[in-house]
Amino acid sequence: MRVRNVFGIVARNYILYYKTLAYKIAVFAVFAFLTGLTLQVRTRGLYEKLFPVLKDGLNIVKAVFASNPTDELAAKLTESLDALAKYLSASVGDMLVTGLIIFALLFAHRFFSGIADCVSMITLDGYMESLIKKPYFATAFENLGVIVKYLLVEVCFASVYALAVVAAVYGLANLLLSVAPLITPLVTLLVVFSLQGLYNTLTSQFTAKALIEKKPIKVALKEGLRPQKGYFWKMYASYALINVVVFYLFATTLMFTFGVGTILVLPFSSLFVCGMKTVDYYVIHTRKYFIDLDTIIVPKELRENDEKMLKDVEI
Repeated sequence: MRVRNVFGIVARNYILYYKTLAYKIAVFAVFAFLTGLTLQVRTRGLYEKLFPVLKDGLNIVKAVFASNPTDELAAKLTESLDALAKYLSASVGDMLVTGLIIFALLFAHRFFSGIADCVSMITLDGYMESLIKKPYFATAFENLGVIVKYLLVEVCFASVYALAVVAAVYGLANLLLSVAPLITPLVTLLVVFSLQGLYNTLTSQFTAKALIEKKPIKVALKEGLRPQKGYFWKMYASYALINVVVFYLFATTLMFTFGVGTILVLPFSSLFVCGMKTVDYYVIHTRKYFIDLDTIIVPKELRENDEKMLKDVEI
């Protein structure tokens, strides 16, 4: 029911999807350019040392298939490998700085891309509450202070969580490869889906408290990260399932549309998650909300209160 309601709300706000798509493409293009420029400048020396190794290795493979002697080629490859090893040992500091720059760019991309998700959630809240469709950029500038404060905390939390997930999945994959290598891809994917679902579940109401109720970040963290009794597992199951569906669509569109469909899927998935978080907020706080002009979702508790009030009224 919740998933169907979210789909109905998102479908009726399709213009928001196109705005999110355009914004995220623009942000990605800017940071892809900056990342490429950084790698081109910072790794030029590495490329100059690595290219001869690849070239010599390819020449050896060609010589083996052509049944030609490989002694001279092997000696040349050894020289290239020695030069690469010396460069790497002398450039540890530069590579570390490059890694930090790339990490900072990824952090900034996650931050600026997250602005679209925040605007989407605030816009969907306005629509669900009173069928108001707020202007995109007006909503962004009006709530910019709240959005920036929220994203600074959320992106830091997401970065730490992502590093922990990578470490856990890496350790699990190494363990499974030595015990049951055939099921390693399946199990690791299920773990990733589960952990991503857990992250969305834990941060769902923190996001709502910060962006919808506009509470201070400390209060939003304290109240939002608290597990919701009687509703936690429903949220977790929904978010984990969404991750599976998104991965399937991502892989399918990447394979059959050469990435074109993937560009369309990713903004929709983030918009759908924003809709899920907003609906979860309304359900947890027993609030009615609109799907369209003719469809209002009224929680059972509110219906019972209305019926009781009607019974108490003397006509």
